[in-house]
Amino acid sequence: INPQRVVLLRGQHENRHFNCHMGLRQECERRLGSVEGPRVYEHLNRVFEHMSLAAVIGGQLLAMGPGTLPVSFSRLEQLKKYKKPLALPHPQHPRPAQNIERLNEQLLLEMFTPWPLLPRELGSGQDVSPNHVDKFCSQHGLAGVILGRRFPSRGYAFEVGGRLITLT
Repeated sequence: INPQRVVLLRGQHENRHFNCHMGLRQECERRLGSVEGPRVYEHLNRVFEHMSLAAVIGGQLLAMGPGTLPVSFSRLEQLKKYKKPLALPHPQHPRPAQNIERLNEQLLLEMFTPWPLLPRELGSGQDVSPNHVDKFCSQHGLAGVILGRRFPSRGYAFEVGGRLITLT
């Protein structure tokens, strides 16, 4: 892979809490055994913790692995606060006491927690708002946002006047 041209983005499945419940650990153990399986599972999750959360392409498009653009995500600089390796918070664990830490954790929870598992105090997990996409793009001088994990009928879709591109 050419790191100047190709970037692998971290999506919802590259979350230890999510992929464990979705069967990745069990699949590693089934294929590799009870000794090597858990070791491979841990190595995979350590790799995931070093993946980028987003990438700006040509200064025009914001590509994000998770299929959402949370309302709490209002500035690109918010993503620069996170240092690698980045272990994602668990939605059921106690939240930090410091307000700034709570806000940082909230963005990660909104990006990487499936909506039905998102605690109510963090929001309802609504779909991406066209108004939020327009405002975010205008604020940052972006032509659009690319999101994964959604299910357009042809494998891709252009929405919000072409400013929101969804991929499967």
